[in-house]
Amino acid sequence: MAKSIELLYNGDTEECKTIFKNYVENVVSSDDNSLKKFFKIVLAKVAEEHSAVFLSSNIAEFKDKL
Repeated sequence: MAKSIELLYNGDTEECKTIFKNYVENVVSSDDNSLKKFFKIVLAKVAEEHSAVFLSSNIAEFKDKL
């Protein structure tokens, strides 16, 4: 999963990045705690394994909001 998210940000398409960011925004505002927990773990793993990509991504802001 971490590699899949990294590929979204290494790609040339801003549309894909925007769609994924919008999805994560919906997760953050969701009442589904299981989904939030899942994304918190995934984003932490991406931040750890692919820190340069994560820090330059448009989803870095959500890591501490989950």
